[in-house]
Amino acid sequence: MLRQLHFSDVLRDTELLTSSTAQNLAASRLFLLVVVALLNLAGVAHADGADTLNLRLSRTLITDNNLFRLPAGIDPSDQFGNSRRSDSIAIDSIGLSLDKSYSLQQFHADASFANYRFGTYRFLNHSTRSGTMRWNWALTPRLTGKISSKRQQSLNSFVDYTNIGARNLKTATNNSADLDYWISGGWHVTAGGFRDLATNDIVFLQGGDRDFRGDQFGLRYVAADGDYIAYQNRHGRGKYPNATLVVDTLSETDFRQVDHELLWRWSITRRSQLQGRVTQLDRRNSHFSARDFHGTAGKCDYLWSPTGKTRLLVSAARDYGTYQAANISYTVTDSLSVAPSWQVSKKIQVKFKLDRIVKDYLGNPGLATGSRMDRQRSAQLGFEWAPTRALLFGASMQHDQRRSTSASLDFEDTTAMLAAQFAF
Repeated sequence: MLRQLHFSDVLRDTELLTSSTAQNLAASRLFLLVVVALLNLAGVAHADGADTLNLRLSRTLITDNNLFRLPAGIDPSDQFGNSRRSDSIAIDSIGLSLDKSYSLQQFHADASFANYRFGTYRFLNHSTRSGTMRWNWALTPRLTGKISSKRQQSLNSFVDYTNIGARNLKTATNNSADLDYWISGGWHVTAGGFRDLATNDIVFLQGGDRDFRGDQFGLRYVAADGDYIAYQNRHGRGKYPNATLVVDTLSETDFRQVDHELLWRWSITRRSQLQGRVTQLDRRNSHFSARDFHGTAGKCDYLWSPTGKTRLLVSAARDYGTYQAANISYTVTDSLSVAPSWQVSKKIQVKFKLDRIVKDYLGNPGLATGSRMDRQRSAQLGFEWAPTRALLFGASMQHDQRRSTSASLDFEDTTAMLAAQFAF
């Protein structure tokens, strides 16, 4: 069960946030001075959805009381000579977005650069470059499509990455192109191609290094109110970029995957909506059938807006993933989340989220005995205040807990966050 969060806990963690980020105060003061200066411009320069170009500046302060997600009673002193489990993180970022329409064409681009600085474990300091580009094209009102590219960089979480002595950045790139031909009435035929690439600075096969590309074809029916139901068939071929073919360990390098997917959106009432997908997947490896897996994945979101200021999102999902180990070939992750939010006023919003995740490690290829299952719970409370259209302030607290069949993988963690963003 999750530890209850009392008001005293909030006060203690807030004090921890203030004290543990002392080394970042100089930079914080400089950032706040910039914000104050920009406030003077806020009356004449502000973010506007109709603007072609928008710039974002932000600073975020985080305190994490169990940075390496270690079990109770364990500290990182053997690795670093430092028994401190907590750390503070300062994140400075700048982002630029572009939106432009011309006749039937729509263009969107977004780029962001973020600089992460850790107070104690400075070997984790890093910078990330992320961005998206999208062209919604149309030759005629009946023949449309989309070409998109997305790049995301992030530090591998120590929830899964257990080499606490190394910084390991993950870069994920997703490229796709598709077309939609409106046949008649609400019927559309779709086709497209894709490539998903994920790599880590340090080899981390269990972390999803992959190069997966393929094509898809489908049929979609769109109702007059925008609701739809669609089917698509996807064929893909992939590689594990950093893997080496090894017979003794059944280390696989190549695979093929076929998906049959059903997608839908249904407006049940004026205030509630159901949206989701169900995917029947089948992955076949090129060399070792013991690593094959198949099953039914999917996700379903229920959105309810009882009033103009309140909403509730309930999501349930099942996902499959590869995981090559002596006694594991793949994972099945079942998740359930409940996320209510309240727009207190035009400028203030409160959010709450509860997550429950069960991750089962399956597909023992017969090289070793044993099994593993993780159960994780998370609770998050967030607050946002937008005093002007150009400024946004946020604060949140989150508590995570994992219990595993392997006791060395248990952990509890609490993080607190303060953030400020200026956009114009």
